[in-house]
Amino acid sequence: MMEVKVERAVKSYELLFSLPSQEKLALTIAILGAVLGLATPQPTLGLILFSLPAYLSALLSVKINPGKVLTIKRSLGISAIALTLQGTLYLSVWLVAKSLTPDLEAYAIIVSGALFTSLSTSVLFWLTGSYMKATAPPVTAQSLTTILASHIFIFDPLIAIRLFLTVQVAALIITYSGALLINRAGLKAAGRKVFGLFKSFAYTWLADEPDMLENELLQVSSEEEVSVTTLLFKSQKGLEGVFITYTAHPGPFRNLGGSNLPSRLVQTLEGNLGGLALPFHSTATHRLDPASRLEAEKVVEAALRAAQKAVKLEEPYVSPYVCAEEQNLQVCCQLLGIPVFTVTWTSQGAEDLPVEVGEKLRQKSREKGFKDALVIEAHNMYLPEAQPTIHLEALTQAAYKSLSLAEKKAFKTRLKAAFASIKDPEFSKERGFGEAGIRLAVIEVSGRKHLYVLIDGNNLQPSLRWKLKDELLNTGFDTCEVYTTDTHSVVALKPMKRGYRAIGEEVDHNTLVSRIRDVAKSLRENLVEVEVEVGEAKVKIKTIGEKGLSQLLQALEECLRLAKITLPATYALTAVLSSILVFFL
Repeated sequence: MMEVKVERAVKSYELLFSLPSQEKLALTIAILGAVLGLATPQPTLGLILFSLPAYLSALLSVKINPGKVLTIKRSLGISAIALTLQGTLYLSVWLVAKSLTPDLEAYAIIVSGALFTSLSTSVLFWLTGSYMKATAPPVTAQSLTTILASHIFIFDPLIAIRLFLTVQVAALIITYSGALLINRAGLKAAGRKVFGLFKSFAYTWLADEPDMLENELLQVSSEEEVSVTTLLFKSQKGLEGVFITYTAHPGPFRNLGGSNLPSRLVQTLEGNLGGLALPFHSTATHRLDPASRLEAEKVVEAALRAAQKAVKLEEPYVSPYVCAEEQNLQVCCQLLGIPVFTVTWTSQGAEDLPVEVGEKLRQKSREKGFKDALVIEAHNMYLPEAQPTIHLEALTQAAYKSLSLAEKKAFKTRLKAAFASIKDPEFSKERGFGEAGIRLAVIEVSGRKHLYVLIDGNNLQPSLRWKLKDELLNTGFDTCEVYTTDTHSVVALKPMKRGYRAIGEEVDHNTLVSRIRDVAKSLRENLVEVEVEVGEAKVKIKTIGEKGLSQLLQALEECLRLAKITLPATYALTAVLSSILVFFL
């Protein structure tokens, strides 16, 4: 599953996601400096000796690398971790020197400074991808340490400078040798430099700037044709609402590619046409994730064209909402001039369906004389532990049965419809809700009312689905179904299991049900006669493809695995070599 791979990758940045406040980090550095200062001849100056360079390195990191990734908080976090490592080595060398030759105590601070440089440089290099920008802050800060140490320990500044330069050069050589090993692994795994890849992911996850990662995705993308179908409901006043299905997938995560396609469709269609837009999830897998926001915008433009060029259906056949079941799935159909299929699940977790399934149902609809069809995968059964088994043949048979049932109950009559949306700050991204909020459509056919409830989210807890359906059916609707858009704008916002919250995990069920029920009740009193129009458009876009993002995630994961071995070895070798060099200088 793509979400699982994304979750594992997000965990690589977990420390940078969840650092304490910058005030706490600044205080931590001061406390570390005070503790380490006690192991110097002048504790007050010793505090300055350790803490001031750590602050300076953090400030220089932000100054040299302006942007949203290296914030002052993250830079202070890097310095705090580096100072902890430096302090551990300093105390170790200091204790050994104290027991052997007291004169060597003076060198312990400069030797341990090499470890501060090694850790800071390696982390900064992973985040910036630049040798110079990664090296300058810690080396400059440690030069200040050398000056202060010469004064506190009262030893020859020239010797101090010579020792400083030697251990710093050794630390940098070891650090960048380790980096080259990791980079080579990236070239072998994905044919690209891993540090640039890591930086691209960092900017996407930590700074909400996906440009670099989208450029990476475009390099492994493939071109696909995407179709968009719109079903418009118009009253004498104008457009009341529009159903939209599209064969691009709203992914892969956060603000990357087409992750917020549902809300972008809503903004564009409602902004240009009025009415209320319901962008349903159709049959498409992550293979059809747009490779960039620009490619996703092509889908939005195609949807607008389809709606603007929609053709009115004269005396269309309409039907109530009817369903057929096969094995562990249910396919429902309602004729609204064209078939509107709903694929949902009864005993397993919802799963993306291949685009070919939708095309097969649309083709069957055309063979029966309909202009087109909307094929919706409801994405409303969140069972993460259940292993999905998709029986495509059973699905197709259930769809054909539901279409036949709908045709038997079809007749020509006026439709009535009403639309409404719910937006509330309580229904936020942190709780799994995308920007399009909750959208409702009531369709009445010869007195029978069906309610479509579409939530801009990624999947739905089954218990909430049943609760909603029971409550709404008891409210007076003949049939109803709850859908999610499968938006991936709520995926990878922060480290969490599976990378996102399904609708219902982070919101009070009673509150949500009550809000939807109240709005649904009011819609029953505001039904108006509508005519239907159908539009379709096709567009070629660059998509992530079968292997695109998976390849990049695999390369990142492999190199991070190697980094977990290489970086500790780098720091250990730096500590040992710096300590040994003391005895030869």
